[in-house]
Amino acid sequence: MALTVDTRSSSPTSSTSIAASYSDGSVKIFDVAPGGALVLGRTWAAHTLEAWMATWSTAPSRAGNVVYTGGDDAVFQAWDVRERSDSGEPSRLFVDRKTHGAGVTSVGELGSDHMVMTGSYDNTLRIWDWRNSTRPVVQASLDLGGGVWRLKPKPDDPTVLLAATMYDGFKVVRVNGDGGGVRLEQLAEFPAQKTDKTLAYGASWCREPGLEGLTATCSFYDNLLSVWSVEML
Repeated sequence: MALTVDTRSSSPTSSTSIAASYSDGSVKIFDVAPGGALVLGRTWAAHTLEAWMATWSTAPSRAGNVVYTGGDDAVFQAWDVRERSDSGEPSRLFVDRKTHGAGVTSVGELGSDHMVMTGSYDNTLRIWDWRNSTRPVVQASLDLGGGVWRLKPKPDDPTVLLAATMYDGFKVVRVNGDGGGVRLEQLAEFPAQKTDKTLAYGASWCREPGLEGLTATCSFYDNLLSVWSVEML
């Protein structure tokens, strides 16, 4: 079963590549051929359990080349898909097996060349400093009260994050500072969906100019789609 799909083009004129993660722990890279056909370019066993997340780096130095993955095995990794190891898998730039206390469910960048975020079933949002790409370090962390299933940066301000926290509704968090001085601040939450009959799963910001403070969220079991206005932003 495909669990996540992320598309990326390394330049406006280049072809599109797709990174997809799967329930058997594998990650696959597809190229989109002229006419829309998908061509499998690479597949490898990235995780020993479900690969919950595969996403392309958008940093100028890594765009179109580096894929981050997170799995139910609590492993967080980065891969350079241009290079191939002796085993045939992409070159692994970094692997962390000790930081997360449970599965890694969300990974992404914060509009910076070196700031990366992860979310986990252990309820924690973490901000990583990636300037040492072979040994990044956690600069800040915040317990959001529920499994951090999805993290979405605000389109016009990627330091503001929308988090779907499974059993604890939806939260809005600001990332203050940079480098070694990062601090996380919770700005808002949507408590109406915090019940034992729902799971906060889907979260996204509106991208239309003038409506950047609107969010859409969706939850499991109750089949609910909601639109929220985050006015303090």
